[in-house]
Amino acid sequence: MVHDVYVSLLDDDDTIIGLPYEAKVDELHYGDPAELDFALLVDADVVSVNIIYGNGSSRRLKVFLQKDASVNKAVIQSEQFSQEVELGGTTDYAMSIELFSGVTNTFKLEAVNLPAEINRYFVDAASGNRLSQFQFTEGVNTRRIALRVFLPERPTSLVLMDDSIPFYAVSIPRERADEIGDLRNRTLSVAELDALDIGYTALELVPRGIGEILVRAPQLFHTIEAGGTVEVAIEVINEGTRRLDNVELEIDAPFDWIEQINPELISTLEINEEARIQLLITPPADIIPGRYEVRVTTTSLTDDLPIRGEDKTITVQIAQQANVYGTLIILLLTVGLVLGIIAFGIRLSRR
Repeated sequence: MVHDVYVSLLDDDDTIIGLPYEAKVDELHYGDPAELDFALLVDADVVSVNIIYGNGSSRRLKVFLQKDASVNKAVIQSEQFSQEVELGGTTDYAMSIELFSGVTNTFKLEAVNLPAEINRYFVDAASGNRLSQFQFTEGVNTRRIALRVFLPERPTSLVLMDDSIPFYAVSIPRERADEIGDLRNRTLSVAELDALDIGYTALELVPRGIGEILVRAPQLFHTIEAGGTVEVAIEVINEGTRRLDNVELEIDAPFDWIEQINPELISTLEINEEARIQLLITPPADIIPGRYEVRVTTTSLTDDLPIRGEDKTITVQIAQQANVYGTLIILLLTVGLVLGIIAFGIRLSRR
């Protein structure tokens, strides 16, 4: 007979994973085994049965747990079930898939309730290879996979910005694939998935967009005289996937230059919409001839976030004004010199 037998279930890190945490058998008689019931607190493929008895003697047994042969599922668990993704972008949903089947070890993977405009496929987390079916190797009951999704460049009737899209990743036993059929283009509820008795996990995708400012200027080099005005046409286009708000241009010109922007503010600019802005830049009348630079900056808001377009630099060449009187005097002197040379030549030839 053995007195005071204590039994507990541990994992590989010596953490208690059974409930009750510890069970006690006051007396264990020879030929009369005692039954103890434990509930596992975590999913585990193997547990260590830790036994302490008598005056501190101990024994530990590692036991591999057998799956219920009546269950034919591969259970999927997602690490991050909801993600926000920009239109035109891609993301991965990292998941683990665990075998609970004594019937098969090969499963077909599908994503259900995703709009057709969103491309997707599964990949093996270790190798990065694409998967349409997944097979567990002998002795391995848990593997890591990922669902990779690709959003369209622009919103559609089914892919709307800021509207969440709930969907499911499912695992179908290979021998039931023909019976269940293609789920890719079907819309299934939780009750229908439960009725199919297959493994699945709920996921969520929230499409996001961001505005992008494209600034175009047909001509960035201008030549004027002092007192003149430079006229510049600027085209602003929203090349992003979200509306732009409060599009504004700022001119960084040399001191004492006069700038005029028309319009001063564009309240909204929808996706692919463009607007034309006219700039009038006037240097001082007494400016020294030479080359000057004017920087144009474009800013806006998209989803209340500030963004900035590409800066443009306008080069203004101030030309030297022509001296009309000086030119006329030089011309008269030249003509007089030529006439004098001719007269001198005629007089010399007569002698």
